[in-house]
Amino acid sequence: MELRDENSRYRAYLEQRKLDEQRQQIELDRILQAELDRQNAKRLEKLHAEKDKRTKLLHEVIEGRQQQLIERSIILFFLHNQLITLFS
Repeated sequence: MELRDENSRYRAYLEQRKLDEQRQQIELDRILQAELDRQNAKRLEKLHAEKDKRTKLLHEVIEGRQQQLIERSIILFFLHNQLITLFS
């Protein structure tokens, strides 16, 4: 009888240990997932910031090129008018 009671207590102890380990694993998984989510959010924020910087730079380059083309057109217009004046 005593051996049976001891065996029953030991099984109950093992079952409790198993439940405790499962709870610990669930908590560890939750902590790990929270950390992964935080890192992913940080990475996405960095990617968005880099994309915004590239987009802004592209717009600046395009605007600069457009300004160059406008200035070139103006210069060509004046040169053309001067040539016309010279040969008229």
